[in-house]
Amino acid sequence: MADLSLHYRKTATGGEELAAKQLSLTREQRNLLIVADGRHSLAVYCQAVGCDPGKLSALADELLALGLIEPGASASASAAAPPARPSSVPANAPGADVEALRRRVIDIAVAVFGAQMAKPVISRLDKAHASTGELMAAVEGAAKLAKLTIDEDKALGFLAEARRALGI
Repeated sequence: MADLSLHYRKTATGGEELAAKQLSLTREQRNLLIVADGRHSLAVYCQAVGCDPGKLSALADELLALGLIEPGASASASAAAPPARPSSVPANAPGADVEALRRRVIDIAVAVFGAQMAKPVISRLDKAHASTGELMAAVEGAAKLAKLTIDEDKALGFLAEARRALGI
């Protein structure tokens, strides 16, 4: 069984799967793949969405077997490690990693709306991979969707936080 105290992260293959959707992943597998960012343990994710730890561990095992995620650091090692790229670096900076920015914006959506309510927002953001301009357009579209279907204040908060993360 997968260790819930570890911080799992997407492999390159996992990132490609999110973009290409070639495997027949279940919704639960895909959601876990989306949130596997190496910054949070599975226990944190499990607590946030109120899922069964055994089921989450089994899902992680499936993604591990497919080579879509890999174990990262434990909570203490992760806390000591500096972030790979501070969110204050503008999105249009040379070498800006669009996939890392997209994952950051998805984390913001989950934090603002909650894992369940963020799903339609995440679906919009999943389609933006080519450029930071495309990602910003997806953020604005997702914020409009959230304003209409979730909560106007939360949507505005999400938009402001996402713009800050993108350096806009």
